[in-house]
Amino acid sequence: MGGPSFHSIGSEIATKIHRAITSMGIEKDKAKASENESESESIRERKREREILTMDTDCLSVDSQRRVGGRDSGVGGGSGSSRDGSGREGSDRGNVDRSRSGEPVVYANPLSSRLPVIDSPSLVSFMQILTESQPVILKGISQSWPCLSKWNDLSYLRSVAGYRTVPVEVGSHYAAQNWNQSLMTLNEFIDQFLLRKNPSGPIGYIAQTELFNQIPELSRDFQVPDYCSLGESESLDPPRVNVWFGPNGTVSPLHYDPSHNIFCQISGRKYWRLYPPSASPSLYPHSGDRLLGNTSQITDLQNVDSGRFPLFAECPYFECVLDAGDSLYVPPKWWHCVRSLSVSFSLSFWFD
Repeated sequence: MGGPSFHSIGSEIATKIHRAITSMGIEKDKAKASENESESESIRERKREREILTMDTDCLSVDSQRRVGGRDSGVGGGSGSSRDGSGREGSDRGNVDRSRSGEPVVYANPLSSRLPVIDSPSLVSFMQILTESQPVILKGISQSWPCLSKWNDLSYLRSVAGYRTVPVEVGSHYAAQNWNQSLMTLNEFIDQFLLRKNPSGPIGYIAQTELFNQIPELSRDFQVPDYCSLGESESLDPPRVNVWFGPNGTVSPLHYDPSHNIFCQISGRKYWRLYPPSASPSLYPHSGDRLLGNTSQITDLQNVDSGRFPLFAECPYFECVLDAGDSLYVPPKWWHCVRSLSVSFSLSFWFD
């Protein structure tokens, strides 16, 4: 009564799908050109001495693997059915990650829940995901991207962009007092923060950077997911594509973003913890701070001051570990904190 008709809903979905399909051609042509592009002799030479970004599972100590609910580890889904409430198939992979020894890195916690996992959803299925406003692990959407192999090779990144100047965040995280920003070449960033020529130095992070405006050559190594055309906005502006590139131990503190986000893990591994918008009062955002209004005052989830933040202890959450090739859809205003478990390269696609 008074609500939208099935026909009107169907028309709206059809319109958005049509708009998405018409935008696919350019991106698919770019991917085909990338696949057909031959490598230069200089890159082949560098490959003989390639520096691989390895997934360093040893970065988690035995002690940190056994912590419950900390940002170093996390909980990958508790007990329950293999299906979530929507009837979609769930999966332990992406929720319970395992080290090379087979020992789980992520352990169950009564407050944690597993995320649904969906393999290559259709545009119609993804429209339903947007409607439900629920985080979902996405499989298969980046499997053909050249960056999954190319960006594991530091010599390739050096050859394409090593001389370019990039902004680097230096310090624990952007909400910490020791945080600052610095400009340096990508080669300097790799030497100083990835290869750790100064192991006792601070952590450096290329975070939330629209790097492809500076280095368009790298944009040929991936495709913008077609799902980014299904937002509510009538604007035909492309999604905002951000790079997240750094060593083991980088942290994005607990915060939310105003846009839809498809986060794609290109190399390495990252731990995610997510809270729904309804949990905001229990997460104690900075009040009256224009710059940090979307960020929690709780910066260390392992050592929370229960006197200052009494509601946080009973706040339920979702969590997962993303491996290379995994993606995660994060709805607008969902709180999340992220920690890299190895050297890591990620892309985020923000759309409205």
